[in-house]
Amino acid sequence: MIKENRLKKALNEGRVAKGIEHFVGNKAMVEVAADMGFDFNLIDMHQSPLTFQELDILVSASNAGGITSLVRVLEYNPSLINLALNVGADGIIVPDVGTAERAREVVQAVKYPPVGGRLGCPSIRAAKYGLIPWKEYEEYARENIMSCVIVESREGMDNIADIASVPGIDIIWLGAWDLSFSLGIPCANFTNPTMMDCLKKAAEECRKNNVILFTTTAVTTSSDYFNLLVDAGVNMVCVFTDIGLFSRACRRVLDNKGI
Repeated sequence: MIKENRLKKALNEGRVAKGIEHFVGNKAMVEVAADMGFDFNLIDMHQSPLTFQELDILVSASNAGGITSLVRVLEYNPSLINLALNVGADGIIVPDVGTAERAREVVQAVKYPPVGGRLGCPSIRAAKYGLIPWKEYEEYARENIMSCVIVESREGMDNIADIASVPGIDIIWLGAWDLSFSLGIPCANFTNPTMMDCLKKAAEECRKNNVILFTTTAVTTSSDYFNLLVDAGVNMVCVFTDIGLFSRACRRVLDNKGI
């Protein structure tokens, strides 16, 4: 009854994990991503108006499709984090983490003791409403539930070594968009030399601490940009948003370029 973590499987096999960021709240979108072979669905409650009812549906659909679901919560809030995990999410993404202290707080909220301090409840969906023995589920959660922090500011880059070394941090997402604003080079992506220096620095610290480095292609969908990220040391890439992929496909059709 315990499912396989498709994201961890890809990473353990040495593959660059690929996912889609979901803004729309459409169940079919997460089902298609699962069926097409993506490694994870990133369900975004930070930049989109998704509700917990919609999150409940999207996580359920992801679980049914066998695809890993990561939830970007609105903000650091242990109660919101616990709710998202209780409905069956496989990991939590917390935005704007600039210090090791905040990273440690994230671990406390995501991980069960002794690593963290997440509160337990055997009746949650994640434990099949009690059908999975608690000790079995707790062991699964300890090995598979992932904690991700977004470093997206100058402060975060200044503290990247300390953040990466926090026990229990599994993934660091280097957020290009807000990082570029914080560095005074708004809208720059990782083709910018300063941004690339940040990416390489993050990659080095992640390698030292066995942490996964994650970022997105943002609005760039070219294979050259994807390869640039991978060559710099990125292990995990969100290729675009659901609505972004749909709008790009619509534009290609309207321009008579096919899909």
